[in-house]
Formats: sequence, structure tokens, C-alpha cells
Amino acid sequence: MRALRIPTATQPPSSPREAHLPAEGEPAVQKARHRRWRRVLSRAPIAVCAAVLFALCVSYIMLLQSGAIRIQQSDLLVYYSASHLVLGGHGGAIYSFPTLKAVEASLLHSLLLVRSEAVFLYPPFVALALTPLAAVGYSAAYLLWFILNCLLLVGVLVALNRYVQLRRSGSVLLVVAGASFFPVFATLAQGQVSMVLLAILTASFLALRSQREGWAGALLALALIKPPYVLPFLLLLLVQGRWRALASFCAAAAALAVLPMAILGASINQDYLHLLRQAAGWHTTTGGFSPQANQNLAGFFQLLFAAPVATILQWAFSVATLAAVAVIAHRRRPVDLPFAGATVAALLVNPHVLVHDLSLLLIPAAIAIRHARAQRPALWLLLAVCYVVALAGIPLSHWIPIQLSVLVMAALLLWLLQAGRRAAGCTVHGPEDGLTERFRLSPATSRQIVDERVDGDSLAGQPFLSH
Repeated sequence: MRALRIPTATQPPSSPREAHLPAEGEPAVQKARHRRWRRVLSRAPIAVCAAVLFALCVSYIMLLQSGAIRIQQSDLLVYYSASHLVLGGHGGAIYSFPTLKAVEASLLHSLLLVRSEAVFLYPPFVALALTPLAAVGYSAAYLLWFILNCLLLVGVLVALNRYVQLRRSGSVLLVVAGASFFPVFATLAQGQVSMVLLAILTASFLALRSQREGWAGALLALALIKPPYVLPFLLLLLVQGRWRALASFCAAAAALAVLPMAILGASINQDYLHLLRQAAGWHTTTGGFSPQANQNLAGFFQLLFAAPVATILQWAFSVATLAAVAVIAHRRRPVDLPFAGATVAALLVNPHVLVHDLSLLLIPAAIAIRHARAQRPALWLLLAVCYVVALAGIPLSHWIPIQLSVLVMAALLLWLLQAGRRAAGCTVHGPEDGLTERFRLSPATSRQIVDERVDGDSLAGQPFLSH
């Protein structure tokens, strides 16, 4: 009988093929190494965002201690002064610049006021809602307002995190990046109402996704705290035929316009509209309207061209931006991608967008991440650029006459437009129209799947479908 040949450690391989075979434990070692590097790469962005947040907090505290900035110089000063007028029975004068400036001077004797800080540019119902702040001192009001904004931020991040449904590291990155996003930090530090607007739009979006269109429209009416932001969302509702949401918005908006008249006077809405017409002509005479600070199409073109050309280009690109929102809304019945496009468009076409207003980009960022799928690496790169530009864009605009934030928002809108086209091609007008026959689904079931699916990916390969 032929003896078995038992290879030893020193015995050479019996064939050239055996020489190229890996050792028995080598694949497991390579997999463990790859997992370790993947874990490191997934945690690196979290560490960077956490470091940015720590640096921002330390810098702000040092500026407060050095006296370079004071909480009295925050934007809450205007809200606090207007609420004092309402509480003192002089609510009809909240849009009077001399009266408001006199109140501010009496509250803060050591603060040198300028025109941009002394004008209350919000609807009358906002002044009524902020009236409880006047019942306490200014420092206590600032602390209460800061806590409220922090709670709203936590609620928004939790809601968007649940919506995106990322894994553990991705979920942590979303929260840390959102908290360290410079516009969000600026909103908290300056005491702006942008955090309230972010919470309102997030709640309206989630209500639309839950088919609660009545609540969605009513919540959208609260976004009239900054009226220009509402236009793209109304266009979305109109194109998609969400009449219940539109009716609810109109009813709530009418109530918000009429109810303050009982306390602030019958002419309060006319005074507000008159102030808005004046503000439209301030331009560079008011600090917040300078092209370097204006993070929108108006600021972008004013940095590059003279007045007539800049105005023409601003209006032309504003129309194109709204048209893009209409196209996305027409292609996609699920509200996700259209709502993200409307949020980006609201920032681009609004005539007055400061850095804290860019905190609204958390909504389209979360929606895009959920819908990215195969295109996620390119989207991560775009969002990383947006994160950096929001931090360094304003200083760079004084050296380079370009609003980098506008370019990034335009790129994000184009990405959403392309994502809407891909999703429409896979579900309605594209090569997978034959899914009903291919998988033997009834027309009603097919329509239900298309209406309820929100990920924007091809239906092929889903676990609930089989031949």
C-alpha cells in the first residue's frame, strides 16, 4: 500500500499553486485588521467634530472673560426690548425705531447701540410670544432663552437621528457634527430665533411624512417668524397638491395675523409691512445686509458684480432655484427630497441670510444622508465641505469675493435634483415600470409601495419582493 505523504513545516510545497495559498489564519487576520482600520476611520470624524465643539466653547468663554463680547450685545436684546414694550402696554410702538432704542438705552446704559441692533424685524405674534422674557432681568432672560434653544437643538438632533437610521458610529457623528456645526453654535451664542425656526420646520417635515397634513400646515405657518423662508415650502405643497396642508397654513397664518391686533393695535400689521419695505432698501447701510455677511444669492452676486447686473442675476437664479424645487416636488410624491430642496432654496432666495440661518441645513443634510445609498461617499465629501465652509466662509469672503457657502448650497440642491431624477426613474417613469408584472404585484399594492417608500432607491432586491 502506498504511504500517505504528510507535509512538514520544512517540506516545500508539492505544486506551484500551493505556494500562493495563504496560511490558514491569514484571512481572519486581514479581516480583523480591516475592521480595526474601519473603526478608526469611522471614529476620526467624530473626534474632529468634538474637538471643534470644544474649541468653539473655549473660545467663546475666553471672549466673554476678556470683555471682547458681552451677552448684552446678543440679538436677544432686540427681542427683550420689544417684549418690554408689550408688557408695559406700548406694544403698538415695537416697530418705532426711536421708541425701541430708548427702551434699550434705559435697560442697558453701558451699551452703545447701532441701528442694526435696534430694529425688531419680526411679525407681531413673535413679540407677543416673547413677552414672558420681560418678566425677569436681562441676564435671567438670556439664560432661559439659551436653555430653550439647547432643548430645541436636542429635540431636533434626536428626531433627525431617528429619521436617518444610521448605525452607532454614524448616529454619533450626526449628533456631534450637528452640535458643532458653526451656524448652530452661532445661533446659541447670539440668542437668535433660527433654532426655533429649525425646530418648526423639522416638526412640519415629520408631520408631512406621517400624513398629518393639517398639523404640518399649521406648523409651517409658525415659520412666518421669517416670512421669506416659507415661499419654497408653499410651492412644494402646491405642486404636490397637498390642499389640506395649504388650507391649514392659510387658517393658521390668518389667526397669527389677526390675534395680535387685539393687544398691539389694529394698525400693527401695516406698521410691520412698512418696516419690511424700509429694510429692503437698507442694503450695506446695515451690517447684517453687507454682501460678505449675506449667505445667499444676493450676497453672492453683489460681491462679483455691480448693482444692475447683480440684481438681474439674483432674480434669474432665484427663479431657477424655485423651479428646481418644483421639479423635485413633481417627480417625487414622498415629501423627503422635495422638502430638503425647499429648505436649501429658502436659504438661497431669502434676501437676508446670516451665518446662524445656515443651521437650517441640518434638515437637508439628514434627508440626503438617508437617501444617498450608493452615492453616500460623494455626499459625505459634500457635507464635509459644507461643514468647513460654514466655519471659514465669512473670513474668506473678505479676501476672496466669493460666497463659498452659496456654491456649496447650490451643489447640494443639484445633488437633491439628481437624486429625485434617479428615484423617479426607478419608480415611475424609468426602466423598472414593469415591476408590477415582474413581481406579480397588484396595481394597488404597487402604488402603495411607491407612495410609502421614502429611500429613493430601486425596488429591485427588496426582501418583500420575490419572483
